Amino acid sequence: MYRVNVPKTAKTGPAFIPRGVKNFFREVRVNYTFFLLLLPGFVIVFLLCYLPIPGIILAFQKYQFIHRNFFINLFKCPFVGFDNFWLFFNDPQFGKALFNTVFYNLFFMVTGNIIS
Repeated sequence: MYRVNVPKTAKTGPAFIPRGVKNFFREVRVNYTFFLLLLPGFVIVFLLCYLPIPGIILAFQKYQFIHRNFFINLFKCPFVGFDNFWLFFNDPQFGKALFNTVFYNLFFMVTGNIIS
């Protein structure tokens, strides 16, 4: 059998000190092509996840034009909960609108498949 001598204490080097924002921008400048490849993903996440949030908030409020800025109005309008949805589903024209939507979608799906 062989015997290996292992030192009791490991020798360590100097501690890593992060360089901060300056180092990050240097990395971006050096590797800009890789960061450009990330850009479409960030744009898609923004468009599909963050852009619809004001519309979702708006659906649960009684929106009024108090100020010229949309976002100021969005946060100053009263919250009504599901009242807007209750009014929409109990409207007498809801059934006709739903039928027209389903009919037109089915019609164009069938005719599109026949034509293609």
